[in-house]
Amino acid sequence: MAARSRSIPPPTMIDRDMPHQVALPDDICTAHNFTLIRRFLEEQGLFCRTRSVIAIWEDGKQEQWRLHCFADRDAAAAFLGHFGGIMFDPKRDRENGRARGAWRRKGIYRRIFDIGPLSVPEPLRNGTQARSGRTVSTDNDPAGQGRNNSLSGFDRSSQALQSSG
Repeated sequence: MAARSRSIPPPTMIDRDMPHQVALPDDICTAHNFTLIRRFLEEQGLFCRTRSVIAIWEDGKQEQWRLHCFADRDAAAAFLGHFGGIMFDPKRDRENGRARGAWRRKGIYRRIFDIGPLSVPEPLRNGTQARSGRTVSTDNDPAGQGRNNSLSGFDRSSQALQSSG
């Protein structure tokens, strides 16, 4: 078993010492948005730790969310006011109050693409996945086969060879 890093506190300590937590969908906290969040924290002189939590809705859908944890309520309020999100109470919102418990959400899952100044990066939107250097959309492919009409020239010529043989 790997030893825990001394610079990263355990989840129970983060929940105890930084109980003011703002949740954002994890895929919104990537790419340029990560830079926007870091820049805001630096400019405001705020410090937070991040954790993740799996949100599970009543319809069974799951999504990973990133928790921005603050020791100070005003710092969390400033972050929430600028970026939006959902206030997360680690004792109330985590399954049975466990430090690693899931977040049971009410209602039906609805994906969030934009919140405050943040937006899900284009490659992560609408069921689009990056595969081997090209973007393949699975939106119009209910069977999930990953077929796409916008193939590169190499892929089109390979496809033509296969169908003519």
